[in-house]
Amino acid sequence: MVGATVLGVFLQGLPHDRRVAMARVASLIRRAARGVRESKRFGLVFYELNGGPLFALESQEKSLTLYIAEKDVAASIAGKFPGFDAEHSLIRFNDLNRLPLPDIEKIVRSSVLQRRERGTVPAQSEILELWGVKEEEAAVAPPVVRISMRTADDEAAEAAAKAEAERLANESKKILRPTKPEKSLVQKRQAAAAAAAAKNAEKPARKASSKSASRAEPVVTIVPDATKPAKSTSRTRKTSVKSGAAKKTETAAAKASAPRRSKAKSETASAAL
Repeated sequence: MVGATVLGVFLQGLPHDRRVAMARVASLIRRAARGVRESKRFGLVFYELNGGPLFALESQEKSLTLYIAEKDVAASIAGKFPGFDAEHSLIRFNDLNRLPLPDIEKIVRSSVLQRRERGTVPAQSEILELWGVKEEEAAVAPPVVRISMRTADDEAAEAAAKAEAERLANESKKILRPTKPEKSLVQKRQAAAAAAAAKNAEKPARKASSKSASRAEPVVTIVPDATKPAKSTSRTRKTSVKSGAAKKTETAAAKASAPRRSKAKSETASAAL
């Protein structure tokens, strides 16, 4: 079913009151008559079932017209609607604010039921004659052919502008450097897990180093006793000077006693002879 696309384009050119009324009736037909096909043919919106027209809607200047294809259904409602036309099997609604939607729904369901029970579809020419619509007016609209009003100069200028835009885009691609892609959530989780594993691996190494440090021999440092006063440097200098003088006197005395000893030895030797 083409549906809202066909009707939506058709309703755009209607005033607000007729647009709202026609949209309500059209939605009711699509809901009550499942399987209908909606199409537009020069001012009429056709609803076809099993390959033949079943209903049609027409928006006039101050009214809305519903065409009924099943003659028996149209005959059963004769005299029940003020705008009913038995000759052309249609109902013309003049008050768009008071549409009898429940009655219209009954007409739609009865028409669908009769069409399916009968099994045959009336010819399109017969239905159009019943409705008083000319067959050429109900034909399919010709395709719309758009004629370009641009000159050759306009097309050349447009092509040149397009080529210049492509050139500038290519230059900007060369200048711009590719940005570093952001890490995905999976990569972030993998990095966090690797950091946690490395941290857990460092803990045993730290414990082993602390144990080895505790087992090593303690280093004994000798701290001088702060209670004993240190000797002054002047006193040590005097002591060293005195010891030097004593050594000099001892060497001099040894030199003086040396000849005496040698003389005593010589006298002892002569006495022995």
